Amino acid sequence: MRRQGANVEILADVDAVARRAVELFAVHCEGAISDRGVFRAAVSGGRTGGKFLQLLGCSATGAALAWERTQLFWVDERWVPHDAPESNYRLAAEGLLRYVAVPRRNVHPIATDADTPEVAAAQYEEVLRREFGVTPGQTPRFDLILLGMGADGHTGSIFPGDVQSLHGGAWVRAVPEAVGFRRITLTGPVLQAGRSIVVMAPGIQKAAILARVLDGPVGERRYPVHLLWPVLERVIWLVDREAAGALRPSGQDHGNLLKE
Repeated sequence: MRRQGANVEILADVDAVARRAVELFAVHCEGAISDRGVFRAAVSGGRTGGKFLQLLGCSATGAALAWERTQLFWVDERWVPHDAPESNYRLAAEGLLRYVAVPRRNVHPIATDADTPEVAAAQYEEVLRREFGVTPGQTPRFDLILLGMGADGHTGSIFPGDVQSLHGGAWVRAVPEAVGFRRITLTGPVLQAGRSIVVMAPGIQKAAILARVLDGPVGERRYPVHLLWPVLERVIWLVDREAAGALRPSGQDHGNLLKE
């Protein structure tokens, strides 16, 4: 049985996915500033995340945004120096930050120069507490969270079997070594709290997992990305034709379909 209510947009290719993500970033930026005076967004790395950041940095859309009222955060980071090729911060610094007029005080990377990833995670939680002004019992609520999805169903740096990152009480967690690196990630409760969430999952390598996730049993909680199911109405899935190739025929249960 296909999952009900999934808002899936099928675009031509990975470049079209990145362009659509830029459009959504701009729409949510304008809306959040109009409603609350500030736009708080959390971005991810990866191939598609990198394309999104580059396009946002070099486009007229990106240049026109109110960056002085935009607060930029990271969903996750590898435990490497910020100038390392594997760094998500470096991806944003080279693709976006050098091109747009965002004040330095508005940029909040996950520090990787602390003694341990655990210390860095605790420090980033304090950054969130300060910047969001949350009180005990509240969870930081991003206006927009941009996620990817791995071929194993992971999102952020929450990998299969990591129950603590999915359901633990912390907002930020240091995770065990995964795919060669230790990592720091926002946890399931923070991701679920986002006002709007965009999952970018293009490419033929995502086709099998996308079909298992979107066309799988309604009650299944097999993959980390399933943490989004309680808030599915706030999630937009941006996929390309290759990634959508294994989905059941459209027009039944999936939400809006956009093709280029």
